[in-house]
Amino acid sequence: MKKIFVLTVFSGILGFFLLFGSISTGGETTIEGVEEAVVYLDPDCGCCLNHARYLESSTDIDVEIVTNGYHDIDIPRALQSCHTTVIGDYAVEGHIPVEAFEKLFEDNIDWDGIALPGMPSGSPGMGGSKTEDFEIFKFDSSEETFETFMVL
Repeated sequence: MKKIFVLTVFSGILGFFLLFGSISTGGETTIEGVEEAVVYLDPDCGCCLNHARYLESSTDIDVEIVTNGYHDIDIPRALQSCHTTVIGDYAVEGHIPVEAFEKLFEDNIDWDGIALPGMPSGSPGMGGSKTEDFEIFKFDSSEETFETFMVL
């Protein structure tokens, strides 16, 4: 009985952290011309929710979370991750650091968006330590083409 109680308390604390916990940098980043973003995610995926909270706490952007995870955005298969953010006219796939969001809008690229494929350890919203550079790609979904946008 004690084990069940301890497990229940631990699960509750973990659930609270996943819903409300994030690394806060004070919302210091302003991306000119961008006021809001919509993050499409699975409500049962803690890392997706952590990334949405990271984006919200790291920028001045209003973040709307859509928990059904469904959207009609075409992301090239090779670049898919676990959640998609729509920000301005761009689709942003995966656990993208704020620096890449900033560069996306500074460069005003003529592509559909950027992506960090998979769920790399140490990326915003993911646990663990960063073990390799994050190669972020820009993509054109209509042609299924992509190329390196930046490496962090």
